[in-house]
Formats: sequence, structure tokens, C-alpha cells
Amino acid sequence: FNPPDPWSFDCNTFSRINSPTSESTAIVIGSGQKVRGNSFTDSTAKAVWGAASGIEISSNTFTNVQSAQAVINGQHGAIRLFFSKNAVVTNNKFTNVGGSAIWFDT
Repeated sequence: FNPPDPWSFDCNTFSRINSPTSESTAIVIGSGQKVRGNSFTDSTAKAVWGAASGIEISSNTFTNVQSAQAVINGQHGAIRLFFSKNAVVTNNKFTNVGGSAIWFDT
């Protein structure tokens, strides 16, 4: 199987991804990758983490992500983008997220 380059993650469900230290992530994305139409629910891990350029995160739902444990500074939230350029983050819905819904580090 040869997926498109760059890869895209479309219309998946990620539920109960557990991370006792809040450092795990459901999806780690690279340059040019797309995360569209996914559902992230009931997890103690971050949903999306990336240190890349030209990424798209759109039309996803984030519900009960990292909401049931103490917030660990710098490790909590639904989306964390680190040194990313030309990122497109649109039309996402966040409900009951521990920490920041979207965190951009530049």
C-alpha cells in the first residue's frame, strides 16, 4: 500500500488513549500532513502534536481530552504545534479540554 504523500488522517475515531504523564499523543504529524474530520474522545493523551510546516487540522471534534487529571504545564491540551509554519487550523470543535485547546509554540 502506497498512501499519498504527504499522508492524511481523515474520519477516524481515537478514544481512550491513556497517558499517565500527559506526554503521549494520538497523532504526531509531519510536514504537509492533514488531520481532517476525526473524533478525539475520552483520552488523557494530547490529540495532535506536530513540529512541522504546511499542516492542516480541520473539522475535528475534541471531547474530554486531558480533562480528568491535573494540568501539567506545557503538556496539556488538545493540539500542540511546535515551531510550525503555514499551519491551517479551522472548523474544529473543543469540549471539556484540560489546559489549552490549541497551543502554538513559535
